[in-house]
This record gives sequence, structure tokens and C-alpha cells, in this order.
Amino acid sequence: MTNMQGAAWLEWFKAIFDLLKGISWPLALFLVIWIFREPIRARIPFVIQLGPTGAVFQPGQQPDQGGANPLQTVSHPLPTVNDLATSIQEELLAFVPEQREQRLVRALAEARVMADFEFIFANIFQSQIDALSELASGPKAVAEAKEYFEETVRPMNKELYSRWDFEQWSAYLLSQKLVEVENGTVQITQKGIDFLDFVRRYKVGFHLSN
Repeated sequence: MTNMQGAAWLEWFKAIFDLLKGISWPLALFLVIWIFREPIRARIPFVIQLGPTGAVFQPGQQPDQGGANPLQTVSHPLPTVNDLATSIQEELLAFVPEQREQRLVRALAEARVMADFEFIFANIFQSQIDALSELASGPKAVAEAKEYFEETVRPMNKELYSRWDFEQWSAYLLSQKLVEVENGTVQITQKGIDFLDFVRRYKVGFHLSN
């Protein structure tokens, strides 16, 4: 009786095993589709064949570049900028590819610094540039800087500086990071030094006190 029960159990096990073999890949496929349903949904139009061995997709087509430089597809509303971009592309052909990115980064950094200095120069006072020249020779205590403002700057324009105090006058230098104050000392920054060099080089005829 025991042997017959064991044989019957084996027959049921074989039947269930055969059934699982028949449904294993569809079940696995269902689970995969459920987990990756979003990416698969996007690829359904490209399915050529689907079966137990996997799925076959139609190869995607690359857009026709027509041999065009990808940089040429980016246009600027100002034609002058587009013309200059084309000229720069032609100039870059003279350099090996390994040097082109470095030169572009350097040129972009220079352009941004020069534009920043032009903006600063358009809004700065002569007295503030003179103060930068003074600081270029060495840092000064805040009390010394205030004394410079009272004795040198204020007499230049009594009407204007009757409404301005030292904090208002020095605010532009601080906001543009041309000077910095630390531990009660005012000193010129590297940006301030470079700005003075910019004025000497490119603002011909502009008088610097030092």
C-alpha cells in the first residue's frame, strides 16, 4: 500500500513538473515584461520575433548627419556670432584634436573675464581704481582705508561724497571681489590685480595713480 502511494506521488510530481516546463518560459516572459514594461513599451513597434529563445528587434536607424559638423546645427540669433563661430571652427582645424578642447576652454575663460572686466570698468569710479592701485602696493588696515577715503576720496567730489560714506563707496569693490577684508585688513585680490593689468593694457590713456 505504501509503495502504491509513493508511485502515485511520483506520477503527480512528474505531471506537475512537465506542466511547469511547459509554462516556465511564458511565465518568465510575463515577469520580465511586467518589470521592464516601460522600456519594452517603447520598443514594441520594432519587435520582429518573440519566442522561448528571446526577442528579436529591428535595428534602429541613425539620423542622417550628412557629414555636417554637429556644431553647425547650433545657431545664434545674431548672425555675427554665427559667422565668428564658423571662423573659429576653421581655425581649430589647424590644431590636432587633442589640443582643440583645451584651446576652446581657455578662449572661453578669457572671453568671460574680459567681458566681466569691461562691465566693471564701465561702472567703477576713478577714486576706486586709485584705491586699488594703493592696495596693490600692500594691504591696509580698515581704519587706514577709511582715513584714505576721508582725506583723499571725499575732497574729489564733496557733493557726491557728502551723501556717501566709506561703506557705500567700498561696496562696489567688495561686491565685484576686487578687494577683500579679513581680520581688520583690506587687501586687493588676484582679480583686482588682474583688473588693474587689464586697465593698463586695454584702456590706453586712462591714468592710473601708480
